[in-house]
Amino acid sequence: MEPVTSRTETLLVRLSKYHRCIIGALLIALLRTHLAAFKGWLVAVAVLQAGQTMATLLLPTLNADIIDKGIATGDTGYIWRMGGWMLLITVVQIFLAAGAVYNGCEPPWGSVETFVAPCSTPSRGSPPARYPGWERHR
Repeated sequence: MEPVTSRTETLLVRLSKYHRCIIGALLIALLRTHLAAFKGWLVAVAVLQAGQTMATLLLPTLNADIIDKGIATGDTGYIWRMGGWMLLITVVQIFLAAGAVYNGCEPPWGSVETFVAPCSTPSRGSPPARYPGWERHR
């Protein structure tokens, strides 16, 4: 057994299986509570990712078919047809991946500035006062 390196790992090692299950259930309940408002966005990302993964996994199968049924038999027409299908699936895959990334990154409440603005009110101090050098990383 490897030595434990952090306090969190030490805690998790010492917790019984029962307690870990309770902690997991609490975390899932917490996520359900706070992510319920974004259910549509989460479903959209999951569907787009699943579609993109299926398209990715279909390409090697089509490539094998081209080799087995086109190149081995010398059927040039089959090679061109399946190559066209591969190209079409690749384009669909690109759009699905872009849609998943866009839906995963774009917050459903609008821009990030809209969400962060209440956190930078003068009463709490402006971001430059709290985080020196933050403007360099904008």
